[in-house]
Amino acid sequence: MLGSHPLKDRRTKPAGKPHNARMRLTLTFLALSLTGCGSLPTIDQERQTAASGFVGCAPAAIAVSAHQRYTWTASCKGKTYFCTVSPALACSAAK
Repeated sequence: MLGSHPLKDRRTKPAGKPHNARMRLTLTFLALSLTGCGSLPTIDQERQTAASGFVGCAPAAIAVSAHQRYTWTASCKGKTYFCTVSPALACSAAK
């Protein structure tokens, strides 16, 4: 190895290995990011979850209707509830 620089030889890494590791990390991050975006809850699912503590039903058993910006109607087990998020989250039985 006449003529080669000793420091340069020590700093040289095998070709492709750092790039492959970085590429795998980037692809893993991208895949995790995309799968997370695909599972965002819909507004109905969010409202079902919010109402469940007030109406005593599981979120999947609650039907949501009469959508307004801050209010909606939740129905479960034959009962209807009016829900709001303004000024705070609350649901009350319809009369």
